Amino acid sequence: MPLSDTPPDIEAMQIRLLREMPIERRLIILSRWIQTVRTMTFEGLRERYPAASEAELRWRFVALHYGADLAIKALGPPPWEEDASDG
Repeated sequence: MPLSDTPPDIEAMQIRLLREMPIERRLIILSRWIQTVRTMTFEGLRERYPAASEAELRWRFVALHYGADLAIKALGPPPWEEDASDG
């Protein structure tokens, strides 16, 4: 059973209202949720790596969501490894 602080009757009403909502409105809500999650993820990464550059945070974000292999293919090696090779 999933953990929830929403009473079942209220959750049922929320689901009904979402189903009745026009698709355009649902897409706007989904887009805002995605942006909120993205913002929260970046803030969490900033807290965890306070000295990280924006490039490092982007790399870590991609690796967190899609895996390190895809991050390397899309963005190259981790920025902190590139900095170490500069000598």
